Amino acid sequence: MKVIEFVGLPRAGKSTQIALLKSFFESHGKMVIVISDGEISEKVQVPHSELFAWNQIFFSLILDEYLKHKNSSDYDICILDRGFYDQTVWSEVDVIMGSCTRKKKEIIDSLFEKYRKEVDTPIYFSCPYEICQERNRETNDTNGIDVILDKDLFINLDVAYKKLLENFREEIAVIDSQGAPEEIFLELEKRVRYLVGL
Repeated sequence: MKVIEFVGLPRAGKSTQIALLKSFFESHGKMVIVISDGEISEKVQVPHSELFAWNQIFFSLILDEYLKHKNSSDYDICILDRGFYDQTVWSEVDVIMGSCTRKKKEIIDSLFEKYRKEVDTPIYFSCPYEICQERNRETNDTNGIDVILDKDLFINLDVAYKKLLENFREEIAVIDSQGAPEEIFLELEKRVRYLVGL
């Protein structure tokens, strides 16, 4: 099973592109599973105000769901909407916000390293945090982590994503997600069409 991971700020347009990509793969006869951050976040019972604990449970549930399907012959492609690269971002935010030490972050990140190496195509959706924050205000979403997204958290996430790109520069494809969804998808398709033999 091939694995694609989408990373980027909340409201960068990942969910829209995941839906388009799933349809694209299915139109080429591929069986696709999407591990959705929205569905996983609904399972987390820890209050959002406990961000460090919330993150640990959330990414453990992502891993649990991934491992359920990893060796299944039912799927050709797994799309992670926040996964093992994104885990390093949120642990960096925990350090920035003082809820985790650097040493603890490194230990936590090392637990997910094996699974990061299983991601065939990590894709970062680049969008300025101001635009993502405005989109978040417009959607007024009350599910998942979006309920606590304020300006400080957006800024801290932006810093953490820049660090992710520094650390994994050679591995992560970057797509500008400020345009129309159809234009963004054309760029995305170029990055993943090898998975369907095109």
